[in-house]
Amino acid sequence: VLGIALLFSRSPAQSVHVLYGFALAVALPMAATLVRKREPRAASFAFGFIALFAAGLAIRGMAHAG
Repeated sequence: VLGIALLFSRSPAQSVHVLYGFALAVALPMAATLVRKREPRAASFAFGFIALFAAGLAIRGMAHAG
């Protein structure tokens, strides 16, 4: 509820940071669900890819924060 209130109280340019946070919060559990019954090598690859995705979103968020 607090996140939704913050989303609507900010300017549209800052709201994209909420999208980044939501994408990060969803990416790791989604990856874990997708690779639950796969072999360890495939799971490692998927988690590595998600980690790169998360790092990219974090860097983009920090670069556009100021």
